[in-house]
Amino acid sequence: MGLAEKRALKAFQDNKLPTIQAQIDAAVGKPVPMTIDWEKLSLDGGYADRYEELWLASCFEPLVTALEEVGVDDMGREALHESLQSIRILGDYAHALKVEFDAGVLTLDFRLWNAPTADERKDFVKTIRTTLEAAL
Repeated sequence: MGLAEKRALKAFQDNKLPTIQAQIDAAVGKPVPMTIDWEKLSLDGGYADRYEELWLASCFEPLVTALEEVGVDDMGREALHESLQSIRILGDYAHALKVEFDAGVLTLDFRLWNAPTADERKDFVKTIRTTLEAAL
């Protein structure tokens, strides 16, 4: 990771991640620790200026929306609060998004290359939501 990537990563961590974390915690009703593989999410080769756009559109916005949709009522909020212990975000998957929920850990594994279309974002939200709902 070069200097441009490190700067873009730091800017995202300082300026965007606290708001995202607060939205996640509010949707779940408790603090939810996140483990993020920044090294794998930080593509080299001139993408640093697009990190914010790519990370928000591909992962963080669909995650927050899905959690809010699961927690739309008391039953959903209670299930999330009781079951979701942590979130892991990886960058190993060869396709758009892979979601798993096991032993209280929600794992999102996705590959960045372009910002998803509006339909793809809806699909990401649905995949996260339905994975959670099936396990809660």
